[in-house]
Amino acid sequence: MQTNKINLTNVFVGALVSVFALGAMFSFATPAKAQTVEELQAMINTLMAQIAALSGNPSAVSAPSASSYVHMGTLQAGATNAQGLQAALNTLGHNLTVDGKFGPATKNAVMAFQASKGLTADGVAGPATGAALTAATTAVVVAPAPVVPTTPTTPSTGLQGGAGDLTIDQTSTDVESSVKEDSEENVLGLDLEADGSDIAVTSIKVQFQNNSGNGSTRLNKYVDEVLVMLDGEEVGAMDASDFSKDGSVYSKSIALTDAVVSEDEEEKLYVVVKTLGTVDDVTADFDVAVTQVRYMDATGAIFSEAYANDDDGTLDAGEVMETFGFDDANVDDDMAIKTWSANPDSTTLMVEDDGDSDEYLALAFRLDVDEDSSDIMLLELPVDLTIDDSADTAASDSADAIVAEVMVEIDGEVYEADLTVDGINNGDGTATYVVEFNEDDMVIEAGDVVDVKVYVTFNDQTPNYGSGTTVQAIVTGASIDAEGEDTLTVTGTATGKVHTLSVDAPTFTLVSKSLALFQAVDGVAAGEEDIFLAKFVFEATAPEDDAIYLPLTVATAGNSGIEFTQDGSGSVDSATLEAENDIEENNSYMVSAGDTEEFTFSVYVRGDDAAEKFTIDSIWYEISDTAPDGSPEVTSGLTAFKTNTVFLAK
Repeated sequence: MQTNKINLTNVFVGALVSVFALGAMFSFATPAKAQTVEELQAMINTLMAQIAALSGNPSAVSAPSASSYVHMGTLQAGATNAQGLQAALNTLGHNLTVDGKFGPATKNAVMAFQASKGLTADGVAGPATGAALTAATTAVVVAPAPVVPTTPTTPSTGLQGGAGDLTIDQTSTDVESSVKEDSEENVLGLDLEADGSDIAVTSIKVQFQNNSGNGSTRLNKYVDEVLVMLDGEEVGAMDASDFSKDGSVYSKSIALTDAVVSEDEEEKLYVVVKTLGTVDDVTADFDVAVTQVRYMDATGAIFSEAYANDDDGTLDAGEVMETFGFDDANVDDDMAIKTWSANPDSTTLMVEDDGDSDEYLALAFRLDVDEDSSDIMLLELPVDLTIDDSADTAASDSADAIVAEVMVEIDGEVYEADLTVDGINNGDGTATYVVEFNEDDMVIEAGDVVDVKVYVTFNDQTPNYGSGTTVQAIVTGASIDAEGEDTLTVTGTATGKVHTLSVDAPTFTLVSKSLALFQAVDGVAAGEEDIFLAKFVFEATAPEDDAIYLPLTVATAGNSGIEFTQDGSGSVDSATLEAENDIEENNSYMVSAGDTEEFTFSVYVRGDDAAEKFTIDSIWYEISDTAPDGSPEVTSGLTAFKTNTVFLAK
């Protein structure tokens, strides 16, 4: 397309010609109505504005100011129409009476101006003098510079960092399994950890299904509103009546606002239900699940995490799901055991061959007293230790031979638990340890939540129990002795992970994990699919007296050194194990006795529109610099070694 351009100079000259022609007309013709200098000036200003508009926004246009001189023909001594001349000279520093009379003072001023401009100083204001005076009294109007279009840029997300990722884990911390009528409670929780940039969670898809009771199955007969909370702030909400129904499942994607997790920070996101004042059936139970999480990194890239549900009208048991019920608004006193993220993962506990071990955290949970309850007084807190000497290498018939001490810490106060039931036979069985509180020693106020930790110290292994003996701590709500003002119900069970006792096995501790896009191709043919990277960073700690050796290479089948499970149909390109430090030997990486080294295990998987998840099942090691052959291996303490499920080629 050709652009029409206007030559500003030609327009301006043409306009001036018109002005001078206009001036000549009024000087030498007898007008029907006399034009004043001010009227002519207004006409010129209007004309100059039109020139500026037609010029396409010129960088500078000369336009007469309010005091500029318009030459109206030759003026000399004796003239009586010299008002404009006198006014123009006054703007240049003269002090003439503007009466139109061209007298001696006006002539002297004209002569001075002519001399300053190099003109003949004859006191006659002819065409040359008029043009010079017009130029001297013309103001320069500078128009704004033309706006140059810029190349469109990607809108700023307001997030800090670059390409990022979000690790999503389910948490039961502060999640309620029972919700009173006319109240708000957390019914499902997610741990969110941002890596590489700030992450904005843009929406989550939530599903509900009534799976018991005798009343209505409709969500809005129980719940008024579903809220989403991040770090204690409401970031999304949806009326229960707006959820879509499919069979008995009610689902809705809830858009979130200002749901930002800062880089390298971890926040908790909760699904919260606001119940009706009177629910349809207080005996009903609902499953609640998050089936999709969408989020954005600082580059503007959009990601989506999906969880188990086949949209068949039935809510399936998936990774991100909880069950909750209802309580009457006038329910009796209530205290519940709640899970806590501080509960340690399964691991190998280092014990001594000839002395007591360190003190180990075996179980962590919380006691939550309902806000509508009375204050609760704890009287007795029993802890069950289930012990399994699977190798049966030591025939211990007493818990005292295995366990040196059990301590319980409640809200920062430490209490010793006494052995009351010794059910150990041939190294196997359950022993019960009880903390007894004096009256008023431990009172939990209504609405409070207290932290509880169970620590265990073990006796020397030989000859009390065999290598590989496992221990698990459990606290059952129904076994807790406590009192309130009304009938008290203590619900829930805190179950510790299974820990393995060993004098010579290494321990492995997860530092971080992720499954994220590594190479974006998004093709469908072989070799053109997206490539994702599952990455585990962990620490390996060798026993105090022996070095351990981990493999230099890892087979893609996951059965040489690092055994892993792939939950998905993508094609694994490679799997590698790398050490953070230079500890490479001929056939393996060496971790010196008592030392800790960091390793990164990476799996590259190729796929198109497929969900993937990876889990480390066991880690082989050797006690010399040889290729690992599967014996010995560590399988305990690896519960956390699993990624989230991620869709490839989104």
